[in-house]
Amino acid sequence: MRTNVEIISYIKKLMARNNMSANQLAEATGVAKSTTSRYLNMTSEFPINRADEFAKALHTTPEDLIGVIPADPNAPIPGIHSYPYIPADISAGTPERVDAITPDQLEQVAVPDAVMGKWAGHTDISLMRANGESMNRVIPNGSLIGVRKIQEVSELDDGDIVVFDCDGDYAVKRFYNDKEHRTYIFQPDSDKPNFLPITHGYDDEDLVHIVGRVVMYVVEL
Repeated sequence: MRTNVEIISYIKKLMARNNMSANQLAEATGVAKSTTSRYLNMTSEFPINRADEFAKALHTTPEDLIGVIPADPNAPIPGIHSYPYIPADISAGTPERVDAITPDQLEQVAVPDAVMGKWAGHTDISLMRANGESMNRVIPNGSLIGVRKIQEVSELDDGDIVVFDCDGDYAVKRFYNDKEHRTYIFQPDSDKPNFLPITHGYDDEDLVHIVGRVVMYVVEL
């Protein structure tokens, strides 16, 4: 922001550019001639709340007049990032059939960096909603989960919580890779005994697709 001396110097520069006298400036702004004269002579400090009137008379903006750069309305808000939200319920119990998701269905959800922690700002994270009780020891029913995409199964460790699908059926479970028996095991983590592991052999015709690893969750009370 400009100092008072800099503002008056800039006003005089704009007056010269617009071929405007002090009396004409006073008339255009609606400010008394004596008051305008005191501003220009710097015997009175230019009040910032007059910036709108003077800027309009001098064919500029208030921000330009006092030297303030206007905020970019498209700039990201510090401390907050947006992530794509997949609008399909993700089952944390028995996998449920969901409609195919197209890119134009994805909305953006803003989440504070303090909630995302070390994952704040990562562009490979999507948000989903978990439903069910099969993971209730770690992820309560209704939690908003952050899922980081993976490219290879080798990126996962045994015990990681993953979102996986098979031909449109989605679920959240713990992942185990039984290399000896060439089997992927998706294990529930629940205090309810009726949930059973889901297994897929390496050579299954309908090879399971692992969407990504769950890196955070938020519970709505």
